[in-house]
Amino acid sequence: FDASEGRYSLPPAEFRQSSISASQEIQDERLPLNRSDEDPNICLDSYHRLVSHLGKLALEGTQLSDMYQNASQLLVQELNLICCEFWEILTDQDTLNLIDYTTSTDISVCPQFGFEPRSLKQILQDSQVCHEVMLPSMWQQTQLLSLAPQRYGLIIPGKSYPAGLMVLSCPFQRFIAPAEVDLLQDVASILASAVERKRAEMLLLTQTNVLQAIASGSDLQRTLFFLCQLLEQQNPGAYCSVLFLDAEKRKLQSGLAPSLPKAYAAALYGLMIGDCAGSSGTAAFRGEPIFVHDI
Repeated sequence: FDASEGRYSLPPAEFRQSSISASQEIQDERLPLNRSDEDPNICLDSYHRLVSHLGKLALEGTQLSDMYQNASQLLVQELNLICCEFWEILTDQDTLNLIDYTTSTDISVCPQFGFEPRSLKQILQDSQVCHEVMLPSMWQQTQLLSLAPQRYGLIIPGKSYPAGLMVLSCPFQRFIAPAEVDLLQDVASILASAVERKRAEMLLLTQTNVLQAIASGSDLQRTLFFLCQLLEQQNPGAYCSVLFLDAEKRKLQSGLAPSLPKAYAAALYGLMIGDCAGSSGTAAFRGEPIFVHDI
């Protein structure tokens, strides 16, 4: 409004153009993850092909590592992500271990989320729930989390404890559209089923190896090796070792420790048993289980 002339006038052209650009930027921030210039039906068809491809890989018994790699690559491509990460949740139901990621750009400029270890409890405390997601294949409910302005996380459930965490890093702040929630739900459902199937297959295989070793009269070392494998598969992130007791010398002798560092296993050799002689020495001395939460 020009008070001296008593009339309204349009702002200069360059101001109008900048205002339109600013308005467009604000609107763009509210777009879903998919490309705005695409027909929604085309996006849905592409999503269906992605889910069908992952489902086919799962039915073919593809290695779990390859499943994660395929899923991360396809999600980065379909949802225009900067990065997609898959994290394994260990048996303490809190520790995260990065198992696969895909970036669409140089990793040096990629928004960092979990390349430094974080705990699941901390993530749940610091994040907000965007959606409650039902996984039909497992009849379980999980949560889509807003981890940061440009990052979302989806917990991949398991039978006894969460199997993993899927993390999506976007180029800028956006909301998750219903079709994209459905896509992530289907991907998480396929991966959750694949994880449980692989765990069951590995458990059955190791149990069979143990029984075969006993039935065929294999040497004790071989049988113990399969037993250690069995326990470590049931408790990802754990290390199993078996020590023998020299009753006369009251010392522990080396047995089997397939996953322990050699230096650590060697340090246990010749350990005197007794009260407060470490968890192994105390268990051998008392003849009862000893549980130590922090060694």
